Amino acid sequence: MVVGIQGASCELVTHAASSNSASHSLFLLPPIDDSGGTRARLVYPSHGMVSIATPLEPQHAISTSSGGTATIWSCGTTIRSSVGYGSITCLTSLSSDGDVIFVGYSSGTLLTFTSTFDGEWVEELVGVVEKSITDVSAIPCSKGMLVCVATSTGVSTFQKLLDENGAWMSMDCSRLRTSCGTVLLLRHGGDVVLCVGSALPRHNTIRLFIFADGDNDDGGGGDGGGEAKWMDQGALVGHLDWISCLDFASWGTLESGGTEGMLASGSQDHRIRLWRFHTSVISSSNDTTAPDVNADTTGVFEDGEEGDDFLLEAGNVARLVLRHKTTTSAITLEALLMGHDDTVSSVAFHPHYPAVQQLLSSSMDRSVFIWEPEEYNEGEGGGVWTPTVRLGNDAGGILGASIGSYLLGYVDAVWDVGGDGRVGVIGHGYGGSLQPFTFERNNNGGGGGWRAGVCLTGHFRGVSDLCWEPRSGTYLLSVGKDQTCRLWAPIPVTSTSTPSSSSTGTETNTIWHEVGRPQVHGYDINTVECVGHHAGPGEHKFVSGSDEKQIRVYDAPNATLRLLHTLTNHTHTNNEGEPVEDPSRIERAFL
Repeated sequence: MVVGIQGASCELVTHAASSNSASHSLFLLPPIDDSGGTRARLVYPSHGMVSIATPLEPQHAISTSSGGTATIWSCGTTIRSSVGYGSITCLTSLSSDGDVIFVGYSSGTLLTFTSTFDGEWVEELVGVVEKSITDVSAIPCSKGMLVCVATSTGVSTFQKLLDENGAWMSMDCSRLRTSCGTVLLLRHGGDVVLCVGSALPRHNTIRLFIFADGDNDDGGGGDGGGEAKWMDQGALVGHLDWISCLDFASWGTLESGGTEGMLASGSQDHRIRLWRFHTSVISSSNDTTAPDVNADTTGVFEDGEEGDDFLLEAGNVARLVLRHKTTTSAITLEALLMGHDDTVSSVAFHPHYPAVQQLLSSSMDRSVFIWEPEEYNEGEGGGVWTPTVRLGNDAGGILGASIGSYLLGYVDAVWDVGGDGRVGVIGHGYGGSLQPFTFERNNNGGGGGWRAGVCLTGHFRGVSDLCWEPRSGTYLLSVGKDQTCRLWAPIPVTSTSTPSSSSTGTETNTIWHEVGRPQVHGYDINTVECVGHHAGPGEHKFVSGSDEKQIRVYDAPNATLRLLHTLTNHTHTNNEGEPVEDPSRIERAFL
């Protein structure tokens, strides 16, 4: 609540800003209330600002045409730096005593925002690298926190120690100076492992390093009392193009005392590879039973096309062996997943993996896949990973904003799984929209289907102008540098009275949301003005001006007027209360 002119109070009703068109920039923070009554919070970047959206409670749900309800996400918190560092290119988080958000900028700056008990966010500078940050990964370690960032010139790592100083320190990464597309910090075999996906013209690999601190608390062969460093373990070979995304899941404790894990990697070669970590205990310090398959793979291919034929796709062959303090981890190729038709932009295991053996992937082919392995039958084979669910392939203009971006797809996707049995997916479109999908079970408990929810949208570039509907302000038009004109209107939502309330039943509220895009242009739109201040044929028109120095006039079709009547009940109606059809207007306009 803020105080306006002459003491009038103002309250924020709507905050609408789309997400940046960047991968590795979407995640969910845990609910504030651990009892399960509060949903997770969605974090995404909007230019140089971090936006945090929460879904309205179930009693604040939008009614759908099919009679069901669709939860709507609303951005209620924004975080911005005190200094302008440019556009945000990637995000990640750590949740321990408080929420810590790591923010990478196009200027090469890395910041953290830490939540406090009073709901404030404290900003801290981690470091500055030479180029724009493309990915960031963080993990707690025995002495504090580790964070790695990927750039076009290599990987930079920073460490924060839990001492009286508490400052971030840059680590020596001279062996990591190669163009990098993605990084992932994970914990396996008692060690912190760094996975680096390269972004080279050819010979792309996933290189693995084990973190060795001076006291050898985190394994990796530290000699005690030395300087913290990264121990090169070798590389995983197989992808034919830039490696764009990584994710890891670990589970269980083997009888031998180790754990197993699965690494998923996606690439611009349209493929996903699953790498299995088989861990076993070393019987003695002189154990030499583990095969020495770690070799320098930078010179595997000679010039020519025969290099592709060299790639072995057979499983059960150790591609790499990680040597921990008391265990070894042999890495084999578990599966090769082919189904996407463009760059794989994100991969994510189900939060309850391996109890729920599902893998989520998004791609620039305008689709989001959920992969599952077929049931393995002894003697009959099986276990082949196949896409069982495809989402978003008909999203069309939801994914983009300008005309050219209609052909682009999803840059990210995350799971939205709740303790109440809710299963959902949130896709991040290139045009900045965030589209939720929810699995709805049938009433009889058997089966169900996926339903697309209400998108969280907004301009993904600067807003140039806006104007209200001139007669009663029942809708709003906005134009921007993303070459679109957007129509905003209040949507009715129902809220059921709480048991402690003095009233019973339901009450109707409204929330402002984008309901249409009257103009999708090929040039940046600079100005807009509504015309038609009187009832009649002249109303519901607007004029826009763009960079090509032309003025265009648009008239609302009857389909749009019926939509506005349904939402706001402000158009002219007949004796039956139905909106009056104007024969001079077209029924529906298509792009």
